[in-house]
Amino acid sequence: MPVMSSIDATTTAVALPAELVEAARDAVAHGHAADVPAYVASAVRDKLEIDQLGDLIDALLTFAAGIEPGFPGRSAGGRLSGGAGR
Repeated sequence: MPVMSSIDATTTAVALPAELVEAARDAVAHGHAADVPAYVASAVRDKLEIDQLGDLIDALLTFAAGIEPGFPGRSAGGRLSGGAGR
């Protein structure tokens, strides 16, 4: 995992449930990240990648099905309706 330098980092405050904070601290203690901010940054990066892949899959399924944007079978957000949310 790449280490963030202070030059490319932005500080933000995020409220998390206590059990997630404790789990992140435990993960750091077991060597999964250098510190809690690095662990959280990695989790956010992973979530963004999953969302982007989901968007790509939606676009590919739409293309393969020949469904035009705005087709009644699509939700307002552009995703195919009827699927589980992310």
